[in-house]
Amino acid sequence: MNYGWARDFTLELINQYSMAGEKVANSYNDQQDYINRIPKLIDDAQHVIATTTGRIREMVGLEELLREERGAWYIYTLPANCWQICSGGLVRFDGPRLQRFHRYHLVGKGQLAVPKDLDGTISVEYFRYPVKLGTAPRDSAPLDNTEEAQRAVPYYVAAHLVMHDNAFVYASLYNEFEAKLARMAEVLHGEVTVVEDVYSAGEWEHDY
Repeated sequence: MNYGWARDFTLELINQYSMAGEKVANSYNDQQDYINRIPKLIDDAQHVIATTTGRIREMVGLEELLREERGAWYIYTLPANCWQICSGGLVRFDGPRLQRFHRYHLVGKGQLAVPKDLDGTISVEYFRYPVKLGTAPRDSAPLDNTEEAQRAVPYYVAAHLVMHDNAFVYASLYNEFEAKLARMAEVLHGEVTVVEDVYSAGEWEHDY
C-alpha cells in the first residue's frame, strides 16, 4: 500500500474525496489544507503503531556497526533507526546452532557494549522506527510495516483531520484505529530448545 492509497482512503473516511461522483478539487474550501496535513499525520500514525503493538523487527550483524575499543569491551553504535533492542538479546549463529544471550550492556546514547571475548557470527535483533514519507511524497511512495498496520493508518489520520470540527466523528474514527491497533498484538509462541547444564565440564561459555 502506498501514500496515494492512504490519502484517498483518508479523505473517503471523512467524506472529502468526492461530491456527486466527482472528485473534490484541491481548490475547494479547505481541501488542499487537508491534503497538506496528511503526509505528516501518516508519519505520526506509523510511529505510534511501530512503538506500540505493531513493532517492526530488524536484525543487523555486529560487524556492520561502527565500533570502538574500551578496555575489555567493544562499544558498538546502534543503527539510527533503532528504537529498542528485542528482549531476546544478541543472537549467535554457531554452525547449525542458534544461541541467544545477554552478555551486553546498553551504554551512552544508542550504544551497545559487548565483551571482546565473544566469538562467532553475532547479530543484534531490534525494533526499528518506521521509514518516513516526508512532506511531499509521491503517490507511489510505499507505507512501512505490515498490511494490518497500513490499513489502520487512514483511521488515525482521518480522526486528526476532523478533531476540531466534529468530536463525534473524531471519537468514532480514533476508536476504530485503537481497535485495529489492539488486534495487532503479537501472538505468543514458544521455542523448543535443549536445556544445557551450566556446571558441566566447568565451561562458562554461555551467559546465564
